Amino acid sequence: GVQNVEGSAIGIRINGHGGIAELATSTDHADGNLAAIGDQNLHGATLYDAPMASEPVKDQRHQILSGVVDNLLRDLKDGTGDRDRRRQVEEWMRTLAEKYPEFKIEVGLRDYYLAEAERLRGEFDKARDLTEKLSLGRNIETFLDRAAEYERRIAEK
Repeated sequence: GVQNVEGSAIGIRINGHGGIAELATSTDHADGNLAAIGDQNLHGATLYDAPMASEPVKDQRHQILSGVVDNLLRDLKDGTGDRDRRRQVEEWMRTLAEKYPEFKIEVGLRDYYLAEAERLRGEFDKARDLTEKLSLGRNIETFLDRAAEYERRIAEK
């Protein structure tokens, strides 16, 4: 263990009441220069004792991100969250689809658009107001158009 170590009190200040904050100093490093503290090797231990990962970072990144994408696409299709959050996830997925074509995000987005059109169709069937029906009908068409666009992209690949 470490012996003959001097300590100093630390002042605590609450709501503006307390001592004056000063840089902690000692006779060994009077200017508060913490680099003067010895044994930067932590008593012989290294900072990173863990073995290196067997997979390169790129592979780990791919695996982790793939799991995130799969989970979020499933949440989109299931209608998890409110429409604004689903819209944010959709936008991010569209960005990732171009960056990571191997994730097959287009298939997930197509399925999401079809599921969203079905959800809106359920709301349409319950709606009584003509203005609401018109709005829902237009949204249904938009989602079906997006699904068709992604179906076309998938077929081209």
